[in-house]
Amino acid sequence: MMYDKQNLFLDKVALATSGTGTFLANGSYDLWGGVYSGSGTPADALGNTIPSDAGAGRPKQLFVQVLTAITGPGASVEFDLVMADDQALQTNLVVLTKTAAIAVASLVQGYLFALGAIPIGTTKRFIGAQYVVTGAALTGGIVLGFISESNQTALPIL
Repeated sequence: MMYDKQNLFLDKVALATSGTGTFLANGSYDLWGGVYSGSGTPADALGNTIPSDAGAGRPKQLFVQVLTAITGPGASVEFDLVMADDQALQTNLVVLTKTAAIAVASLVQGYLFALGAIPIGTTKRFIGAQYVVTGAALTGGIVLGFISESNQTALPIL
């Protein structure tokens, strides 16, 4: 599986340590490539129409990797993929998909999990993540979130 800086929607995000509840992760990804700021049908610099449904076509998988262990005795974390109309993910926020609650004991450095594919019907400009902390407050943790067109497998190519 390969990713690059251009496909990050969470770039070394430190998780909140202020209690339990729902927190918006710092960072978003512009599905329109940052080339459109007007109204109507978005187009790139060459006049090509930008697809209005990022979930259509080949699946684009979203992954989260723990860079620094997520800690907090008794805490669990659920991660949600969200879309919104603005880069700060404040306007018309919609939850697209979510994970089950994951106990922090599993969220060690290097732990990698999928948020799933960008679903069909993802029509807002920005995607990002929020996380829901239950049980107890977190005491630390840093994550990286990225988009990859496919997940590498160990199957031989015939």
